[in-house]
Amino acid sequence: MQFLPGQPPRDPRPHGPRRHGLRRALVACCIAAVATTAFPWSFVEASRLFGDVAGPIAARTNPGFTCVTTCLLTALLAISEGRSASSREAVRSACLVLMCAAAIVMFAHLAAGPDALRGVEARHTTWFFAASVAVALGLFVARLRMPQKRAVSGGA
Repeated sequence: MQFLPGQPPRDPRPHGPRRHGLRRALVACCIAAVATTAFPWSFVEASRLFGDVAGPIAARTNPGFTCVTTCLLTALLAISEGRSASSREAVRSACLVLMCAAAIVMFAHLAAGPDALRGVEARHTTWFFAASVAVALGLFVARLRMPQKRAVSGGA
C-alpha cells in the first residue's frame, strides 16, 4: 500500500551535467585571469621621450597579486569540490566570495586608472582588460553555480 506518491528517480551524478560544465568554465576563467598577470597592465607610448615603456608585470602589483591569489584559490576549490551537499555548498559559497573580492579589486583599479610611468600618464594594456573580463565571467559563473533557493509553501 502506498499512501504518498513516489519520488521521481534522482540523477546519480551529484553535480548534474550543467554543474560539471560550470566548474570547468570557472576554472578556465581563473586560469585566463592568472595568465594575464604575467604581462604588464599599464604602458606609456611616448616614443620621443623614452619609446614604449611598460610598467611592472601585473603579478608584482597589488591588484595583480590579488587577482592571482583569489583566482588560484578559486580554481583549487572548484577542482577539489566534494560530493556531499554540505561540501558543495561551502565550496561554491567560498568561490563566489573570492570572485567577488577579485572583481571589487579589479573594478577599483579600473576606476583609479593606471597612474603614471616615468611622470607620463599611462594607459591600461589589453592584458588588463582581458583579466577584467576573465574575472567578471568567473564571478558570473560562480554565481550560476550557487544552488537555487526553492520556495517552501506553508500549505493549507
